[in-house]
Amino acid sequence: MTRELIAIIEGREMGRVIRDNRGKLSFTYNERWRNVPDAHPLSISMPLALTEHGNAKVDPYLWRLLPDNGNVLDQWGKRFHVSPRNAFGLVAHVGEDCAGAVQFVRPERRDAVLGQTAPVIEWLDDAAIAQRLRTLRADHSAWRIPRDTGQFSLAGAQPKTHFYWRMAAGEFPRDVFPQPTFSSPQPAIWTDPLRTSIFVWNWRDHSAFPP
Repeated sequence: MTRELIAIIEGREMGRVIRDNRGKLSFTYNERWRNVPDAHPLSISMPLALTEHGNAKVDPYLWRLLPDNGNVLDQWGKRFHVSPRNAFGLVAHVGEDCAGAVQFVRPERRDAVLGQTAPVIEWLDDAAIAQRLRTLRADHSAWRIPRDTGQFSLAGAQPKTHFYWRMAAGEFPRDVFPQPTFSSPQPAIWTDPLRTSIFVWNWRDHSAFPP
């Protein structure tokens, strides 16, 4: 398992989380980040005035990035072969999908996340999309499948997934890419088991952000 995660925000390297041989964590700010005019701390508990912060600050921070759902954490632990009580081990697998602006990326994924390699899109047909939604309904921790990479917020306890939609074809981004379509299958206890809430954001026509 990796012993290092790179914190990336807005296409820039913010710093690195290191796990030592005792399992203790530290976070070290990138000096270039500390000196840019718009620099801000990873957390108010880890001010920029100090280059390095220790386990007492870093471990609780990583836990706050993970879902507040013990069943999801247990399932992720089994899937990724790590302890569900190991925040670093879990974030090493889902850190590109953290809630908020910061991504925690394995070193070998750095160039892809920084946009230095072309994003990969897996094209899905209707059957593949339906299978992903059926899997998610049966296993609420299956927000992504093991081979997926990319950025997707983990905020909220309800099951959810996302797709990139172009015309009539669903695409599933494996890397960093705008993802304007979200799907959240409702729990089986709802009276209509087929009910699905879908929020669609038309990136080109309805977004207030420039392309």
